[in-house]
Amino acid sequence: MTLSACNTTSNGPTVVSLGQSDVTGTSNFTTINLFNGATATATNVGFLIPTSGFSTSQPSVYRFNVDMRARMRYLLVSVSPQTTALMNVNARLGFPEAIPTTATSGGVNTWVEG
Repeated sequence: MTLSACNTTSNGPTVVSLGQSDVTGTSNFTTINLFNGATATATNVGFLIPTSGFSTSQPSVYRFNVDMRARMRYLLVSVSPQTTALMNVNARLGFPEAIPTTATSGGVNTWVEG
């Protein structure tokens, strides 16, 4: 997922999460804790979103490596930006053995795997 550059270095998203469901309709989705990002630690938060240091000239890139063998039929990406932001979500499906395994090797800012 790519979020547009922020207007200030502290205006990143407050929530970035992935939900799953076997049926359509947004009310049917449950958040996958491992892929639930927030700005504060909690038992239902899988990763922390930085609260500062966002680029005012470059987009923020998040990559979720999702092992689909353990997931339901439908996935839903949820993002709560602090300011208006453009977002692009790109799903790459493939074999888990053939993908990069770190943020550096994957060319992204934030790496979540599960």
